[in-house]
Amino acid sequence: MLQAKTIIQEWLNQVGLELKPEKTRIAHTQLEHEGNKPGFDFLGFTVRQWEVKSTRLGFKTLIKPSLKSIKTHYRKLAGICDKYKTAPVGALIAKLKQAKDGPTITHP
Repeated sequence: MLQAKTIIQEWLNQVGLELKPEKTRIAHTQLEHEGNKPGFDFLGFTVRQWEVKSTRLGFKTLIKPSLKSIKTHYRKLAGICDKYKTAPVGALIAKLKQAKDGPTITHP
């Protein structure tokens, strides 16, 4: 994995960019590495590989919403429900539909 980091650093240097050590974390998507859990979070999603016997490669890559983004979305929906407690049901449903449809526009 350190070889991969070196190769990436060299490539980034060629295009005038660099890795920030405080922001960069080397992670394995299937196995624990240096005490870190497998997988990584990126743009609100968790990327992780799981061992399975049903595929030719022996693993399956899953990309799911991260726990943090799920909790944020839940809090947003709960806030809308609290705000529209006394409003007509149609208004509440319209607001919830807007909140539900919002993420699908940015993440199809």
